[in-house]
Amino acid sequence: MANLIEVFSNTYSPYGVVAAVDGAARAGLRHVELAIRPQNQPVSVFESGVLGVDTPSDSISEFVAYMQQKGVRVLTANSGGDLEDRSLVDRIHRCLHIAKQLGATQLVLACPKKSKLVLDHLQELADAALELGIRLALETHPPLVTNAQAGLATMHELNHRNIGINYDVANVYYYNEKIDTLEELEKLLDYITHVHLKDSRKGFQDWYFPALGQGTIELDKVIERLNRAGFYGPMSIEIEGIKGEPQPTLEEIQRRVEDSLRYLKSIGAN
Repeated sequence: MANLIEVFSNTYSPYGVVAAVDGAARAGLRHVELAIRPQNQPVSVFESGVLGVDTPSDSISEFVAYMQQKGVRVLTANSGGDLEDRSLVDRIHRCLHIAKQLGATQLVLACPKKSKLVLDHLQELADAALELGIRLALETHPPLVTNAQAGLATMHELNHRNIGINYDVANVYYYNEKIDTLEELEKLLDYITHVHLKDSRKGFQDWYFPALGQGTIELDKVIERLNRAGFYGPMSIEIEGIKGEPQPTLEEIQRRVEDSLRYLKSIGAN
């Protein structure tokens, strides 16, 4: 069974979501994970390169038609923010409806806080997402999913069938010391519904996220373990760059995406 591989549109930052769709098509990928900003100016996606809650519905429809022409579709949307803020929660509700319009089946969601109010709002959003046929996947970020221990605690507290985890194989190293991504993965397998494929040199707070295969994470072992558990995706390529380097050109980003795909093919994952 083949793995379902996407590319996360933030990989193409700051060139925008249109560049991400174009780049996916050029690389031979049929799927993207698309960022939706919880706030932006009400402008056309083709003018701004951004999708957000204020993007007009007609502009989103035009963008969907453009993706169809390119042979690319959205499987996953991505958003987040301070979920203690009621107005932000309302905007995430709007993000869910945009995700539905895009054709997404999951929304990866990050939040920088954990409280009863956050958990209540997550349950509310999960209920709304379920009605739309969309599943929530919490990002591997502190404090909700800093590591497996934190992620399991959050899952048990939420106890909601429509909330899972987006497992970022590199973020566990960035946010934790003395940790192993395979061991963390093993503990979270029952809750993983989406994966960010990202490489690093396993450094704590070390912003080093190159093309896949150019770090030291055993991505072959990660993917093999996911497959053995019956998980074949979606898995999204995420390349966030290297601290201190000049902003990569669009061509350089495209080369990194294509290098990542060649690496995935070399380990039998694509």
